[in-house]
This record gives sequence, structure tokens and C-alpha cells, in this order.
Amino acid sequence: MRTRIVAAFPGTGKSSYNRLYPEKILDLDSKKYQWLDPVTREVNPDFPNNYISIIKESIGKYEVILVSTQKRVRDALIDNCLFFYLVYPDGTRKA
Repeated sequence: MRTRIVAAFPGTGKSSYNRLYPEKILDLDSKKYQWLDPVTREVNPDFPNNYISIIKESIGKYEVILVSTQKRVRDALIDNCLFFYLVYPDGTRKA
């Protein structure tokens, strides 16, 4: 199965798309990989490498993997030779 990795900004329909096709799409929220404790916001020193590992493990299991748009994540995707699409809302929808 060919897997597309999509880094999509908030408000671009990730959650809605995932609800329509949960068997084909993985919405991989970075929060659970970024923080050791989300309440105190204690940073996980393994991030974004731990996140990239999960992305790699999910390739071939889903048609689409929706990932974070954080610069660190985008840079790590590039460093790991993982091609991705960047999706952002039209400029007129900024508000």
C-alpha cells in the first residue's frame, strides 16, 4: 500500500477527514510524543525522533498519515528522506 504523509495546519479538515475514513487514515497527534507530561509540559528529549519512528512504522499500514506541521517535525521528515505534502488554509481564511 502506498502511504502519503501529509503535514496539515489546524483548520484544514484533518479530523473530519479522519472521521470519514478511519481505516485508511492515521491522524498522528504529536502531543503524546512531544511531552513526557502534558500538564507540566515537560519536554520529551526524544522528540521528534520518537515521532518519526512511529511515522516510519505506520507506512504501509495506512493510505494517509496526518502529521504535525512543526518545523522540527518537517525538518526531521526531510532528514529521514520522508516525502510529505504540506497543506495549509487559503490566505483569505486566516481569521
